[in-house]
Amino acid sequence: MAPLNTDGPCLRRAAATDSGGDGRAKEEEEEEEDYYKVEIVWANIGKFVALHSFALAGVMLLPRTNWKTVAMEVLCYYLSTLV
Repeated sequence: MAPLNTDGPCLRRAAATDSGGDGRAKEEEEEEEDYYKVEIVWANIGKFVALHSFALAGVMLLPRTNWKTVAMEVLCYYLSTLV
């Protein structure tokens, strides 16, 4: 079993209120420390756009494939889940 993480915001907030007083100033400081700025990673966005474009191109080619190829793909898909 994993050890209990005592650095979580819920436990710190509980410790701040248990210490006497209202603990509100300490809680507000901790919320400011826990602030997380979302960053857009443009390289990842480009990779995902390319990946989804290739997937869409592959799906568009499915009607043109031989039925035996599609049957083999389905068989391989189901057999891969057995391992």
